[in-house]
Amino acid sequence: MLEHFKGDEAFVKKILDCRYQALNHQRMILTAFLNPHEQNIVYKVIGTQDLQIHCQGGFKMLRIKDLLFVQIFMKFYQKILKL
Repeated sequence: MLEHFKGDEAFVKKILDCRYQALNHQRMILTAFLNPHEQNIVYKVIGTQDLQIHCQGGFKMLRIKDLLFVQIFMKFYQKILKL
């Protein structure tokens, strides 16, 4: 998989580790703010098969966003967490 993301190998490994933690340790993982290129990589690497990905930028038109990985079966209440 890493051969498809030349130059971003370290970032892809970090995202795969976040995916592993979210799936195998049943944790919600919140990333740091990611630019649109990094967000695109996350969606390509993780997809939406086994994790929900919620994004929040703080402001309506902000391009950089933080992402929250949540298992499919977990209920996520964005208004309660106030991201």
